[in-house]
Amino acid sequence: MPEALLRAARDLNQNRELGLDLLRIYLGIGLFVRGGVFIARPESLLELISASGDWFWPAAIAHYVAAVHIAGGILLALGAYTRLAAAVQLPVLAGAVFFTHWGEGLLSEGQSLEFAGLVCFMLVIFTVFGAGPLSIDARLRKVDEQPAKVVPAQGPFAPSGAR
Repeated sequence: MPEALLRAARDLNQNRELGLDLLRIYLGIGLFVRGGVFIARPESLLELISASGDWFWPAAIAHYVAAVHIAGGILLALGAYTRLAAAVQLPVLAGAVFFTHWGEGLLSEGQSLEFAGLVCFMLVIFTVFGAGPLSIDARLRKVDEQPAKVVPAQGPFAPSGAR
């Protein structure tokens, strides 16, 4: 049994990108669910961002946040357009960190500042580094990197050495 565990640990260590892919998938699913919660209960999001007393901007931001979390979460989980999916969420999370939760301070009861900061940091990482091998992005990269097959010319207009 210990040999099998050591072998599994060695295999995992050789595939470190897998850990980042799993983290990206989890983050994407979490953001998707959060966007769904904001759609199901828009008053919770509006409550967070409506301190200004204005009605238009909080409503516009609420729609943007929900749409970005849902669409970006799906794209992150699949690893499709990963850098873009993470980058469009950065303003939302920066707003959550610096405008919504900053006043609560660190180590508050809900730890919203710490969590929003963690999610923001992970989004920066995926914006900079992109997706790992378990992603649609990686699959598309492989297709782009494959050399084109050279098919010899045939038929009456082929060069004389090709017939």
